[in-house]
Amino acid sequence: MPAKRETSDVIALSAELRADLRQSSGTHPRPVRGSEAHRKRIVYFMLFRLGLIAAFTLLLVYDTWLVDGHSFGARDRVAWSAVASAYLLTLAFAWSLRRGREPRASNGRLARIAWAQTAFDLALASVAVVLSGGFDSGFVFLFVLAVLGAATMGDRRQIWAAAAIAGAVYFAISLAQLLDLPMLAPLGLDALPPPSDPAGLWLALLRNSAAIALVAVLSAYLNRQLLTSVSKLGNLQNLNQNIVRSLTSGLLTVDQDGIVLIANPTAAELLGRRGDLSGLDCEELIAGVRGHLEDSGGFRNRFELRVQRADDSREVNLGLSCSPLIDEDGTFLGHIINFQDLTEIRAMERVLRRNERLAAVGELSASVAHEVRNPLAAISGCAELLEAVPLGDEDQRLVRIIRRESARLADIVSEL
Repeated sequence: MPAKRETSDVIALSAELRADLRQSSGTHPRPVRGSEAHRKRIVYFMLFRLGLIAAFTLLLVYDTWLVDGHSFGARDRVAWSAVASAYLLTLAFAWSLRRGREPRASNGRLARIAWAQTAFDLALASVAVVLSGGFDSGFVFLFVLAVLGAATMGDRRQIWAAAAIAGAVYFAISLAQLLDLPMLAPLGLDALPPPSDPAGLWLALLRNSAAIALVAVLSAYLNRQLLTSVSKLGNLQNLNQNIVRSLTSGLLTVDQDGIVLIANPTAAELLGRRGDLSGLDCEELIAGVRGHLEDSGGFRNRFELRVQRADDSREVNLGLSCSPLIDEDGTFLGHIINFQDLTEIRAMERVLRRNERLAAVGELSASVAHEVRNPLAAISGCAELLEAVPLGDEDQRLVRIIRRESARLADIVSEL
């Protein structure tokens, strides 16, 4: 069972890695930019807010229709209007963050969306506090959540602004309740009852204001650490991307199933392909490579294959090497395939071998010519001496034949 569980974890990790890399798109994976990380933080807090609104909806359903003796009044209308507005604004924010085919949202546009959502959180918290008793409401923590939302979606300025507005609004609600001001009259609601113990009001005000300030300080510190970490991560990802892009050899990273996770531009160029190679089978890109993956990192990890380019159907020689892809814990994730085009090198080797053969033939020819010339010169010299001696006609004719054929043989050797 542990072995099966470990195998399933590795497969899940490989699938997650493949999904993340596919999502980054392009021939080579792009790191998550600051705007994309910002957008994700906003989306995550929107989902948290949506869950919180759903919880308030259930609470309102119980309070409105399930409590005995409760009659639907102006306070219920305001509460349901606030919840409906929360759902509608959440949909509007989600629509503004949609991806689609348009370029990713810029930092400035995301910042405006984050500020708008923080303002919405503060308004919703104010309504909840006013409708549930004022300074002694059980929903004062919503102001703290609004500050945390500002820390999640924005920067330190947004955090301090949210904390200041939350504290000011809570102070205004408490003061209006202390002075018995008709602050709910525009909504058609009765005024909140003044506190029976003013000292308790000031104590609650001090306690909640201190909580908001403390959360703001802590959130600002954590936000700064988060942004610093994101910046360092982005720089590291950019460096890794530049290194992979600058490699003069093709690089493929595949998972355990042989599916391509990463392909640098040189790999696509060497294989004659265009577009994103991630998600394709490595065997489809390089025929015959899958049989060598089983010995990744072993003695057969360096090999050579002759493949056909996808664009011009030209056959090329690829020199490949395979190594295992593991994480920091030593978990096996897949394989790394590195390859180069050896076509020109192999052509040069063929020319070199041909030249070596020609050089060998030349040396043999020179040796043969040298060895033949020596006895040929002796024969020609002897024939010349015999020609000077008185001989008969037949002997002289034979000597002349010897000298003539020796001269012709000398010419043939010179040509050789």
